[in-house]
Amino acid sequence: MAPLKTRPQGAAIGEKKETDDDDGISSSTSKSSSSKNNSEKITPKSESEEDSSVANAAVKVDPAIVAIKQEYGGYNQHHQCAALQHRKYGDRVLLGRQMKNGMMKMGGGNCRMDMYPSIKRHPNHPRFRDLGFSFAIAYSGHWQCQGPKWAGFLGGAVGYTGPASHRGKPFSVFMQRKMGAVCIGWEYCGEYEAVDPNEEMIQFTSAYTIDRCDRDKIARHILTYLKNPDSVWHGELDYWHHILTHSLENDPSSAADTPIWFREDRRPTIAELDNWKDMGNKRSSMASRARAVGYHSTMTDKDLVEVLVRFDEFHRSEPVRFVEYDERVYNYVKAGETIYNAAGKRRTEGEPCAKASDWYAFYDQKSK
Repeated sequence: MAPLKTRPQGAAIGEKKETDDDDGISSSTSKSSSSKNNSEKITPKSESEEDSSVANAAVKVDPAIVAIKQEYGGYNQHHQCAALQHRKYGDRVLLGRQMKNGMMKMGGGNCRMDMYPSIKRHPNHPRFRDLGFSFAIAYSGHWQCQGPKWAGFLGGAVGYTGPASHRGKPFSVFMQRKMGAVCIGWEYCGEYEAVDPNEEMIQFTSAYTIDRCDRDKIARHILTYLKNPDSVWHGELDYWHHILTHSLENDPSSAADTPIWFREDRRPTIAELDNWKDMGNKRSSMASRARAVGYHSTMTDKDLVEVLVRFDEFHRSEPVRFVEYDERVYNYVKAGETIYNAAGKRRTEGEPCAKASDWYAFYDQKSK
């Protein structure tokens, strides 16, 4: 038996090396960063935000909840207290990813998750002069669903914390905020740091906590990247083929050992989770889950990807913790407001843009 393969260098699960935009645009098509300000006039058709195909979709948000803004309508007392204590930045505007006078000033183009200019190509970039050399990352909601829930959120888990050269240093976090299928903007959440720079504290996100639409979107993006013969995802799929095959050859556990919600590909009920824990059960073995989904080594890439997004191990993440909210960073990008309003629709000229508290209200209502 061949030795167990190690993950391809630099190909962390949950990290999209090519780009982290919603439309799967190659980073080679990214526009260069510029400090030139956009016009204040709203031009909906010229500003291409994420999920543009559903940009005008109506989002059902209870007007009473939206009006309350930062008054939390909690579904969990502990969560409620934490929210009331730490949601200090609900009045901050949500940002547009494509705005030259906003997030694009951070560098790295308008669709990469790394918002950092090339020092070799742009040694005199204004961002270095104004903010120094701290790193910045824009996390999409479906890839990084365990990221900070609001600005100042004390912790989280993400699949990528920057290049090795920046490990151990705080970095700026921008999280994508969505109302249903509509990306209404991006929130500056503050400065975060990886809990363990040596990557000894790797954790897995439970795949069932990720919405089906987000898992499907992850799968579509991977299949898009696979069209590029140089994509890191070719190595990723080889890695997972080897891991799953190895587990089947060395572990005879049955598909029946997996929880019923995994076999039925759905979220478990609270009663099912409690019963599973009361019985002393933990995560079922990889082999039993591979058998439950019908894995075999000759699977097509499409079938393998659809299987992988159901595995907790595929959604590898690293814990991060809040360091501080840097007003300099927010002030540097705040002019680049989102083109969406509080209800998740394109705003008209002169209409206020969505704020962080608008998304908090939607998040709280959805989480009840």
